Amino acid sequence: MHPRPKPDSPPDDPAPLPPDAPQEGECCESGCEDCVWTRYSAARRDYESAYAAWLDRVEQRLADE
Repeated sequence: MHPRPKPDSPPDDPAPLPPDAPQEGECCESGCEDCVWTRYSAARRDYESAYAAWLDRVEQRLADE
């Protein structure tokens, strides 16, 4: 999933958690504008950005030690 291995989470800066995917039957499949899959996709993009920023912070902390 991520090209870099996940380092241990510092206690004061835990890794962000990925969003839960919609469960079977949550999507009504009517093509609504506020679909659970649209919200999940946006949450997943936010998570990927937050995770990349977290990795950068943790790797910088490890390099400074």
